[in-house]
Amino acid sequence: MRFIKSVRGSDPDGALYWLVTMLESGESPRFLARRLVILASEDIGLADPMGLVLADAAARTVEFIGLPEGRLTLAPRDARSRSPSCPRATRSREHSVR
Repeated sequence: MRFIKSVRGSDPDGALYWLVTMLESGESPRFLARRLVILASEDIGLADPMGLVLADAAARTVEFIGLPEGRLTLAPRDARSRSPSCPRATRSREHSVR
């Protein structure tokens, strides 16, 4: 998924481009919000705990207000652009593998 690769690659512009592309092609906003939460917990984890809080808030908003307004909560700088710019922490992933 190019959206996640852009976020993991610390490319906020690429993440926004692929987010919009996927939404316009019919991808579920709930799926994208879920991926942001997973990404925030796996890749950002302990390095920036607010990343998970913001991703969770975006996912809850998508779930609560539905479409089409729910799509707007995925694109702002807080939810989508913060994740690519956050430091990475692999400690949480290392502990879950054991």
